[in-house]
Amino acid sequence: MFPNRGETRPEWRLGNLKTDDVAAIVDALENDRTPDLQATFRVPVSELAHRFGRPRGQRVYVREDLKERWIRMWADGMLRAGSKY
Repeated sequence: MFPNRGETRPEWRLGNLKTDDVAAIVDALENDRTPDLQATFRVPVSELAHRFGRPRGQRVYVREDLKERWIRMWADGMLRAGSKY
């Protein structure tokens, strides 16, 4: 299971209906238990910008696309660090 708002990447995975309890999947969604949901709803955009922004960058992004890029970078970092969200 993946939330409707995201991708089918490991860091968005809420659970598996065949092997996981439905209550655990719903809990993961409601309490932002995946790295991407945590970054989306609990990490201030200013922190994402501080960590991943490029002050001298020349690319132009739509605001929402840039935030999605930083969210993906946050989640990838959590997975690389071995965080069990």
